[in-house]
Amino acid sequence: MELNHDWISFQEMFYPRKRVRNQKEGLGPIYLVVDQGTVITAYTETDDLSAWAGLPFNVVKERPECVAKKREIVVFDCNKVDEAIQTSLKFPHFYEQIEHLRETTKADLELSTSSSAGKSIDVKKHFLLTAMESWWSKVLPSNYGIYISIETQPQKHILLMVRRGKFDCFHEPDLTPLGPERRRQPADVVRYLSEKHLAPVQGVFVSGADWAEWSQLDSPWRKIAQSVKANRTHLVPFRWSVTTLMATRAFFGL
Repeated sequence: MELNHDWISFQEMFYPRKRVRNQKEGLGPIYLVVDQGTVITAYTETDDLSAWAGLPFNVVKERPECVAKKREIVVFDCNKVDEAIQTSLKFPHFYEQIEHLRETTKADLELSTSSSAGKSIDVKKHFLLTAMESWWSKVLPSNYGIYISIETQPQKHILLMVRRGKFDCFHEPDLTPLGPERRRQPADVVRYLSEKHLAPVQGVFVSGADWAEWSQLDSPWRKIAQSVKANRTHLVPFRWSVTTLMATRAFFGL
């Protein structure tokens, strides 16, 4: 059964866990929600910090995990988090609620390490979501879909439908009506999804290795253009407008 907003698939596709290439360098920040000097929640990409809940913030920031490794500590005030959550409920879809939380809290981020005090951390969005919400709208109609098929074992795929500039739904589409043979034909899959949703769908068929690499970058368009040229990534149907815009951004490093 298809879900209009399959958040689990969306999260796995666009917000994968970051790879840590070096255990001594490049460790990500530690995120804390603090209420009147007490840590309510602690999270990082690489460690389980659940035992920190209930500890004084002054104790936590002096722990070896923070000091010896010079980890950045990102502090969120509990009252502001609660307020952001409440205001996010005015949006009907979970994706919009999450994006509202990201934008609301981004301005309130506070770094508490001695090496980077006074700086701010930017919450980065996946490159494709940024493109879909901005410059891709110049070459694609107001209602359209993007179908991403990643060649992994098992295969991963997701369909994102955009209506009037907003994400209308995202889910793993049910392709069983096509039958086994037609499911292996990219053109048949894209045509079926376009007819089903009454909107043009752009298919992107990419290897798992390329997608994983791109997802770690802010602007991978040069690598994408090279992958398309090398026939590792396939755009179905092949639209010159989309390809030209991608190549232009790759050329200028945008």
